[in-house]
Amino acid sequence: FEAGAADQVATFPATKGRYVALVAKDSQRSDEFTTLAELHLVDAGGVELPRTAWSVAWADSEEVDAENGSAVNVIDGDPRTFWHTQWSAAKPRHPHVVVLDLGEERVLTGLRCTPRQNSPNGRIRAFELYVEKTPFGGL
Repeated sequence: FEAGAADQVATFPATKGRYVALVAKDSQRSDEFTTLAELHLVDAGGVELPRTAWSVAWADSEEVDAENGSAVNVIDGDPRTFWHTQWSAAKPRHPHVVVLDLGEERVLTGLRCTPRQNSPNGRIRAFELYVEKTPFGGL
């Protein structure tokens, strides 16, 4: 992703699945954190999918002691809240992963991510996206 607070967009060949794993491999500032305010997925028609049935199936790290950095913030509809990997006790290093359950299989062709708006800490630079029909094992 590009540096800055603007929404980031990525497209990919149409793929069908229910579970989506966003793997942040590095951050813009090369710090050990990952932050993300909102994550949207786009269907084959180029329309953003409704997130009402979505849930966070798993996150490798989230800061819930010193602030509300829960992974569920990436689907809460509020760009002022954000997922933040742990920083107050441990500071695990990349990669960082959040897995979403879309509630049903969908055809996906892209994503739009809103970076953390109030600080550049943890904004994603390099990432991978995985889509599966069944829950992930071993991420």
